[in-house]
Amino acid sequence: MPPESLATSTWWSTKPVGTGPFKFKKYVTDQYVELAADDDYRGGKPKVDVLINRYFESPAAAVAALRAGEIQFTYVEPDDAASFKTDASFKVIEGGSYVVSYIGLNQKVDLFKDLKVRQAIMYAIDRNAIIESLYGGAAKPANCGYVATQLVPEGLEAYAYDPAKAKALLTEAGWDKINGDKPITLLTYYGSPQAANVMAAIQSMLSQVGINVVPRVVDTPTYNGIVYKEGTPDWNAFPMVYAGLQNGPNPAGINPGLNKSQIPPAGFNTMRIDFGDLSAAFDKALGETDASKLDAAWQDVCKVMNKDLPWATLWVNRRAKLTP
Repeated sequence: MPPESLATSTWWSTKPVGTGPFKFKKYVTDQYVELAADDDYRGGKPKVDVLINRYFESPAAAVAALRAGEIQFTYVEPDDAASFKTDASFKVIEGGSYVVSYIGLNQKVDLFKDLKVRQAIMYAIDRNAIIESLYGGAAKPANCGYVATQLVPEGLEAYAYDPAKAKALLTEAGWDKINGDKPITLLTYYGSPQAANVMAAIQSMLSQVGINVVPRVVDTPTYNGIVYKEGTPDWNAFPMVYAGLQNGPNPAGINPGLNKSQIPPAGFNTMRIDFGDLSAAFDKALGETDASKLDAAWQDVCKVMNKDLPWATLWVNRRAKLTP
């Protein structure tokens, strides 16, 4: 297989090879992935013979499947988790999600070229208010794309809620001439009631400083078809996205979403971010072979993200897993 075709090859979804305790068995598009225990796993054969990861259109559908005994566990929103805590038939297990929620700002449109506009978006959103009112406090603000504490340096700009500062930055950037009050699509694949409330709050807060966003919710296949479209996509279809990216102890995981070398079809840098300093920081960290310098190298990536704002990073929420 030619190396240049690896990133977009269907091989990854049809014949993947892993090193973990389970082996790939079957994938039915947008329905489920089936894994089988690896009898020869170096840590010993798993206690479970088969794992099936099913996909649901909504959290409510997953909860209904759990109640019906069709599945053995699922992730639930904070409101659902609270309602199950008094139900002795189920156990709620809470923990960090390792997913950074963010607003992606498409760099193929002129709206977000000016750093002042991106800064204004951060200052305009009262993240703490959303966390308290819509997440019940089960989240914490994120000021770069990383979750693990050793990757987040001290001294980052906190972008505390300051609508007056946001308005001033937009004025300096000439927002009235760049866009004014024209509606801007805020695309997402998050279809839960909680996500709808979050989007509504963001919409309201941005409108107060003069940025008129209109949420649009689509299913995941439709979302992917829009942002990964080959050739020249309709950039106005996704000038902004509300999305999330999971990352944990391995900080290289977000490189494909932000490095300029990973712009589709090479990777999943769907916001077409082409920031030289950010890509250079990623490349330096990826090439670091001295383990004692790794955390510092990845902290430099975090610093550049915080300064240049390729994304308007929002928060890392906690998740609850529900099981009988």
